[in-house]
Amino acid sequence: PRAARRAASPPTAVNPFLSGAGAAPVVPAPLGPPPALSRYRSEYKEVATVGAGAFARVARAVHRLDGAEYAVKRSAAELFDAGDRARWQQEAAALAAAGSHPGVVRYFSSWAEPGPAGGALFYIATELCGVSLGTKRAVHGEPLPEAELTAVAAQVADALAHLHRRGIAHMDVKPDNILTGLDGHGGGFGGGGDAGTPPRSVKLADFGLATPLASAAAFLPPDEGDSRYLAPEVLRGDVSRLDRADAFALGATLYELATGAPLPSGGATYADIREGRLRLMPAVSAGFQRVVKCLMAPDPAARPALASVRGMLAKKKSSSGSGEAVAAQQQPPAEATAGGGGARAAAGGFAPLMLRPA
Repeated sequence: PRAARRAASPPTAVNPFLSGAGAAPVVPAPLGPPPALSRYRSEYKEVATVGAGAFARVARAVHRLDGAEYAVKRSAAELFDAGDRARWQQEAAALAAAGSHPGVVRYFSSWAEPGPAGGALFYIATELCGVSLGTKRAVHGEPLPEAELTAVAAQVADALAHLHRRGIAHMDVKPDNILTGLDGHGGGFGGGGDAGTPPRSVKLADFGLATPLASAAAFLPPDEGDSRYLAPEVLRGDVSRLDRADAFALGATLYELATGAPLPSGGATYADIREGRLRLMPAVSAGFQRVVKCLMAPDPAARPALASVRGMLAKKKSSSGSGEAVAAQQQPPAEATAGGGGARAAAGGFAPLMLRPA
């Protein structure tokens, strides 16, 4: 009798964010026939919708086996285009390659299922967090206190530095993608807590535009991203320093949270921001404003490496009385200023904000 043929194993994805994976963009894995019961419905009990948009919705769901709550992001509709499917798969790959860090939302699982119409439904399960800082700003409509802004800045900068060490640029840093952690603290971030309560931890989320630093041109869609937070060089098509583009986005995020008003998407003020002309942030100290100014320098070489931001924040109070000390603290690493002019761009231009030394 003829021996039964062994079924072929399904293909395995190549993660472009992991070392040695190469620079080839993600190729969507083929899907089989629709299951009788979706994995999502069989493994999770949906409790509530915690977020929804044009392309995805996020549910709070309890895993039926372990009883824990997770955030499960799923495509809002079946995906038929190979590019859309690849983008979802790339997001899952970036989260998996990000590893463990207290400032990055934890990744647990991802999968795709064939839909009834022949398309694909994608799912990504991560840790459940609180609300976004964008929601907090919109609800309260006022600047965050400087202590909370400093905590946000330090934690997100550390998270981004971790991602950069692993070869990942986030490329979508903004208040809507920074979530409060469910860490037991009662205060912070928009009121409602007791005075003196430590601010909550925050988590960097939404890796839908995450891009490998080593091969950005092959991955980053030129027409995607929120232009309010994109660095000026990226808007011009230069993706050679995406680590410093993340620094600009963090600065723009802090600027928005420090003013309590949404950033403009066009007009004269939009142009001023990209040229380094920032308006006064009356709710924070001159030292904190200088940190924001440095992060948002028009020249990417003048922006600091994100690993140095926590130290800049720690010294901002002691240096706020001396313009020279602040300028020295804002100096980016030597390799970033090769070619000249970068340090001057980082330290200058604050006369309209009356942040010159006394």
